[in-house]
Amino acid sequence: MRSLATSNVETVIVFRALCPVIVAFLDALFLGREWPSQRSWAGLTTLVLGAYMYANEDEKFQTQGYSAYGWPTLYTVVIALEMAYGKSIVKSVPLKTRSGPVIYTNVLGFVPMLLFANLGNEYGKLWDFWWASSEQRFPPASVALLIVGSIVGTLIGYSGWWCRSVVSATSFTLIGVVNKCLTILMNVMIWDQHATPGGIFSLFICISGGLIYQQSPMRGASSKTAETEGSEKVSADEETMELMEKDQGQSSTQKRRG
Repeated sequence: MRSLATSNVETVIVFRALCPVIVAFLDALFLGREWPSQRSWAGLTTLVLGAYMYANEDEKFQTQGYSAYGWPTLYTVVIALEMAYGKSIVKSVPLKTRSGPVIYTNVLGFVPMLLFANLGNEYGKLWDFWWASSEQRFPPASVALLIVGSIVGTLIGYSGWWCRSVVSATSFTLIGVVNKCLTILMNVMIWDQHATPGGIFSLFICISGGLIYQQSPMRGASSKTAETEGSEKVSADEETMELMEKDQGQSSTQKRRG
């Protein structure tokens, strides 16, 4: 939230697009995945290139330098660690239902959320809003958006943990990046604080890098696949030899009868 408060949506999305680069290293070092292939490195490099192009287009970066990216950088590091740690939880902690990780995530994050809200003076802002809008303190439109946001957030929680359990941490991170296309379109249509055309083009370069990326197999899976293919080839060759021997035997029998 601090990242969104200090920068525009596209800046946050570009930094989010850099997360797969970090998660790819964590995948290989701690989660038993192979190192990315040449195609995957090309996709990750495209992500970095798009982020660099976006930085050159961003007005805040041109005026404030790297200090404008303090919160987005922290956001990137935290998300990358969360993606890798979440995958390790799915692999190592046996939970009977899909609701388990969703409930644990929200309950464990509730107290830190209150603390960070206090540090960000969110309670003071809420109090000021409460007294400034004495006639209608709970606008129906705002309440409706809050309810819809809660429902959508719950669905994201369930679908996110399900998706995390069936793909690698890097692939799950990339899915989140590619899904930002809709966010970009909505931001351009609704808000006035969005990037330049060049910045949006750079953002789509980042997303195209995510489409190029290919999930790395588990370490040792490639050798097992090669062994399986080799054994299948040997079995096929043996079956072919047996059929050829049978055909030869039948041909010789027919010749003798003739």
